[in-house]
Amino acid sequence: MIKLFGRMIPAAARGLSGPRLHPTEVVTSRFRVLPHDIDMNRHLNNGRYLQVIDVNRMEYLLRTGVAQTILRERWKPILGSTTIRFRRELRLWERAVAATELLGWDDRWVYLEHRITTLAGRPVAVAMARAGFRSRGSWVPTGQLLAALPHQMSPMELPARVETWRRLDDCLAEGGMPRTSPAISSPTPPAQAFRASLKSQGCMGRSTGETARRAV
Repeated sequence: MIKLFGRMIPAAARGLSGPRLHPTEVVTSRFRVLPHDIDMNRHLNNGRYLQVIDVNRMEYLLRTGVAQTILRERWKPILGSTTIRFRRELRLWERAVAATELLGWDDRWVYLEHRITTLAGRPVAVAMARAGFRSRGSWVPTGQLLAALPHQMSPMELPARVETWRRLDDCLAEGGMPRTSPAISSPTPPAQAFRASLKSQGCMGRSTGETARRAV
């Protein structure tokens, strides 16, 4: 917990003291891989990526005024799901940049993309997440959230990749495998069996299939 605060406190200070940004702007924060971040391979542990993303997302919420709005309204931010794709490793003492970008929203969820790159701009990891807000046991409609923000928000069309990810994520939320699985012979590799089960549920088109191949 103390190690987490070592990143959260500076990020919170930057978020509160830095210039206010529009929610459609990208918020970045730099970090360094420290000894407590690495695993036996001497690179950034996969769990730490999500922690770095959490800290950067907090800075995004503060810089854009979203955090101040939800605190004022007494709403609770809820992370619905996150999917991350790793591209390359980060070694001990290496410095990198985390970035958060708003992709759009629907009636309940706000969709965010998180990217981690080297200082030279080489991609390290990319993640997609959806978050919502709760108030007194019910979901806050995103229209109500947008109206409460200190910014004028224009409609945003969700990128095609969000719809692809959302369909796969919904299928995973239902258990991934159907209750009555199609007959799949035992020699079938697990990844192929997983993709076949998604396809049988109508959760996977051509583009979603590519996502599933990368996710398994």
